[in-house]
Order: sequence, then structure tokens, then C-alpha cells
Amino acid sequence: MAMVGNLMTNLGKTPELHAPAYPVTGLPGNVHSGLTVCLKGVSAQAEQQDDVLKTFMTIEKPENPLARAEKYPTIGKFYAAIKTAYRKHFPAQPSGVQVTGRIGGDEVFAIGTSDQMVKAIDLITEQGEGTTSSPTIGEYAEMAHYYRFGEVWHGKRIVETAPGKWAFSGDPVPRPAVHPMPEVPKGGWSDAAASVRSELDAFNEQYHAVLTTVVALWKPENPARLKDAVVEMIKLEQLADRLIEKQKKQAAVYGPEFRAQVR
Repeated sequence: MAMVGNLMTNLGKTPELHAPAYPVTGLPGNVHSGLTVCLKGVSAQAEQQDDVLKTFMTIEKPENPLARAEKYPTIGKFYAAIKTAYRKHFPAQPSGVQVTGRIGGDEVFAIGTSDQMVKAIDLITEQGEGTTSSPTIGEYAEMAHYYRFGEVWHGKRIVETAPGKWAFSGDPVPRPAVHPMPEVPKGGWSDAAASVRSELDAFNEQYHAVLTTVVALWKPENPARLKDAVVEMIKLEQLADRLIEKQKKQAAVYGPEFRAQVR
């Protein structure tokens, strides 16, 4: 996300984050136009077709998966089109606000040349899809999102079965214990008890704080620091844990609504 923000400011744009009202159908750029994305809990069993992990895999699906055939237009093709457009319109002297720093093993770098633009878009693509020869990327050999989700969905590690051939057929990946969390309805939960409603509202307020802090990273008049955004995200995780913990004895729990909007 930080690299996308750096790309946008070099075109004279200020990143904006809007929280859609889930469920939504289709992704930006007409990618997976028929895919419905909703908020719900992960299934307790592996390889369930209605598991939300299956949705995550569809979003991140590579153009040429290493372990499964491709059927649908991919987000990778979308990124490739963006790269082509940037080559035509990349400014001779980019002057947008640039965010830099490290988050774990990931580096956020400034984009000042066309080559750095290409490097950034390739990195964004590989973080989701992996490379054409390996499901891992970077100096720390981190698993790309598609294959990480795939390991959990299949319940098995992805392994190289022959040179250049990969399959989800390795050691078991046990599912963690999960709380039964139904799909969050559009507009949020209307029947939550007052005690749960207060926790849902606290989460929504903190989600707004996360989006506000992230957007401020690229505002020259009111800049934020990258670590400020990370701190706000950690607070959000803590509130999500608290929300579920207070309902742990219930047969089904009310999950976070992610309702906020920053303009």
C-alpha cells in the first residue's frame, strides 16, 4: 500500500482511502467483476468452497499459478496495465511526497525514476502472486499471499515436487481453532447487544484512525510517520481481539464491521 501511495503522489495525486460497505462485488479496474467480497470468519475445516480464504486466493491469484490452473482475469494483469500507463506518463521530475522506511523484512522506498517505478510495481505484484518460478519472494524468502492462503485452505504446505513443479502436497497445516463468525450484513450488525455494540463502535472508530493516519503519510501539510500508522494498526488488532474475547462463550460471534470513511 505504501508503494502504491508513492506511485500516486508522483502523478500529482493524494492517496484516498474509502471503506466500502461490505459485501461488495468486483474489484477496482474491473478485476474479478463477478467476485463477491464479504466479511466473515474462516472455516473450521480445510478446502471448504465457501471459505473466505477461497476469496482471498481468488484476489491474489497469479497469472500463471505454480500449483493450479488459471481461469479468470488476474490482478497481475491489472498491475501490468498500470505499469504500461506509468511508462507513458511518469514525470521527468517527480516531486510528490514519498514515504520511506522498513516494516519487518519489507522496505518502503522512494520512487524517483522510471526504473524505480517498475521495481515498485513488480514488488507489489510478487508480494501477492509470487514469482514465475517460486512461491517465495525477497531476501527473507517470504511466502507470497496467494500461496500462504493456499497452504491454509488446502491444509498442506506447498512443495517443489520436481524442478519448477509445485503442489500443495507437503506437511499438514493444521487449522487453528476458530470462532464461528457469520457474514457481516451490509450496514453492519443491527441486533447486537449494547455491550457488544460498544465494542463494535470502538473498533470502527479505531479503523477510522488507521485510515486517517495512513492517508496523512502523503499530506505535506500534516505528515504522519510510517511507524505511527503501524501503531494504529496494532491498536486495531487489540480491539478486534477484545471484541471476540467478550463473546467467546456464544455459539456465534459478531465480527468487526470495518465501517469508516476518510475523504
